[in-house]
Amino acid sequence: MRCVLLPAQATATAGRATAVARRYVGTGVVVMLAATLLAVGLPPSPASAAPDAGDFAPRQTVHTYPRVISATHQAEVVAGADGSTVVAFLVGYSGYVSVRAPGATTWGRAVQVTEGTVYDPALAVGDDGTVAVGWSRPGTGVQLTVRPAGATRWEAPVNLSGTQHQVAVAPAGVVTVVASGYRFQTSDYQLQSWRRPAGRNKTFAGPTVFSPGIGNARLPDLRVDRAGRPVVAWANETDAGRHDQVRVAIGSTRRNTWPTQEVVASAAGSWTDVRSPSVAPGSDGSLTVAYARDQSGGTHRVDARVRSASGSWGSNAELRSTSTLRPTYVQAVTTGDGTTVVVWSDDGAMKARHRNPGAAGWAGSTVTLGSAGTLPGQIARAIDLAGGPGATAVATWGNHANQQNGEVRVRQFEAGAWSSSYVLSETVADADWHTWGMAAAIDPAGRQTVIWGRQRIPDGNAGKPTLSVRSTDVPPVTVRGAARIAGRPRVGAPLTCDADFTGARSVTYQWRRGGATVGRARVYRPAAPDRGRTLVCTATGRNAHGGTSTTSTPGARVALGAAPNATRTPAITGRKTVGRKVAVASVRWRPAPSRLAYQWLRNGRKVTGKAGTRRTYLVSRADRGRTLQVRVTAILPGHAKGSVVSRKVRIR
Repeated sequence: MRCVLLPAQATATAGRATAVARRYVGTGVVVMLAATLLAVGLPPSPASAAPDAGDFAPRQTVHTYPRVISATHQAEVVAGADGSTVVAFLVGYSGYVSVRAPGATTWGRAVQVTEGTVYDPALAVGDDGTVAVGWSRPGTGVQLTVRPAGATRWEAPVNLSGTQHQVAVAPAGVVTVVASGYRFQTSDYQLQSWRRPAGRNKTFAGPTVFSPGIGNARLPDLRVDRAGRPVVAWANETDAGRHDQVRVAIGSTRRNTWPTQEVVASAAGSWTDVRSPSVAPGSDGSLTVAYARDQSGGTHRVDARVRSASGSWGSNAELRSTSTLRPTYVQAVTTGDGTTVVVWSDDGAMKARHRNPGAAGWAGSTVTLGSAGTLPGQIARAIDLAGGPGATAVATWGNHANQQNGEVRVRQFEAGAWSSSYVLSETVADADWHTWGMAAAIDPAGRQTVIWGRQRIPDGNAGKPTLSVRSTDVPPVTVRGAARIAGRPRVGAPLTCDADFTGARSVTYQWRRGGATVGRARVYRPAAPDRGRTLVCTATGRNAHGGTSTTSTPGARVALGAAPNATRTPAITGRKTVGRKVAVASVRWRPAPSRLAYQWLRNGRKVTGKAGTRRTYLVSRADRGRTLQVRVTAILPGHAKGSVVSRKVRIR
């Protein structure tokens, strides 16, 4: 069952197109590995039969590392609103980015975008095409690299302070960075933010410290809501790793300020810890915050609360209760139709729950996405979750033991149900393969992309690690809105061919009159030969899969164009006496006519003969004591005639 966009899903955008890509590799600890990533593709093993909800194309290589040493496992992937997909990753301790164009099947050349030693990328793409990547700098802060909308090159890196950073890009291209920074005034870590306006070569404003100084603010989760405001959730750490609050702050769209701050959950009574929050903005203006709870008696839960568009919080909802290990890796996303999906790791297994759009409660019971792997000792670790158009989502995780025997698994969510588990990686029967760094994204057309790194340890430098990717096939272009002609069909008036496609990388247009092609742009201005004829427009959307066309029905029958209109009333110039010549002064016409015709009037009646049809007029004795005027008629083929009458003059 392939993900297909229905008409009602047409305007949905990918759930993380304007939000930071999340992937935890530990509880607040960045694990720097001396090796990663993967070798060239073998076919999936028999144990990895394709699921109902996904046709993943063969594995591709985004980047091949020159040697095992200095390669690291960290990578992020997000999809843009235009259908492009961006991967940020490390080569040694330098940050690189590769982009796959909308509808394309190959990846662009990897480009280094950082200076100095960096790690732990946080990646975000705005609806306008602005791309921002935040990188940690050991002991010194955060480095930001930005490629503004419409630009082909990355701007010079900018260094900011703080740790545990997150990045988000608003639809219009405003970049927000949130990081945890040490404050000597309060002797703890507080959240601080920077804001970069949309456009090229802009300066980051900040930092603005916005978390209360009542403990260490850790592991922020930063997204962008429907209104383009940054929204961040975090846990407030008090002592010995205990968290007493989960908080949410909503920022301004115009300034680097956070006017709304609220407490979502508190440690009270027997509940000793509230932690690992994840925030998911909804298409209806709501916010969902999922988080973990711990009780002194050993009970652990994953809970969620929903903030309505009006700003009121619903009651706490229990998604899962367990008496074994503490839940970790809590993540939440909202899909294009408003479905909220939450996943987490629970005792070595990946669990999930969802809430339907507008529903008060959570649907069904907890679903186990995966637990033990194909080989002995494998358990589920480090999940990543992405939301897509309609009611689609994808979850990917690794099954391994101490980074060994690694395999990459994926399950897809569509219309309230999860597909079967699918092994994306190769050679799962070989315990020497190591796999790290899974991350997933879905573009607005529903194309799913999963990246990971892998290498075969005994091969040493002979088996170079690679950053690998598998994606669902490029979906065929589908018509989301049939072609129609917008505008008033008359000569000289612009007509627009409007059509909407899903999955199109490019759109071309054709205007036809009968069997003849008369235009190939989106906008066509009918000419005189079109008068009384019927125009139709055809729009064709194309991507790597092929093209799909739609033609306007019915066509547009072209009427007379608007009559030329004089910008002012003309005057008669010259001496108004018998025997003298007078003339009508020129005026501007809109639209400009091809020629002008004249008719002189004596006391409102036509002056006969050729003398009365010229621009100049010889005043005769018959005109003495009477009034003269001239009617000027503008003629433009295909348009109605326009005319204007001059002011009257009396002949002496």
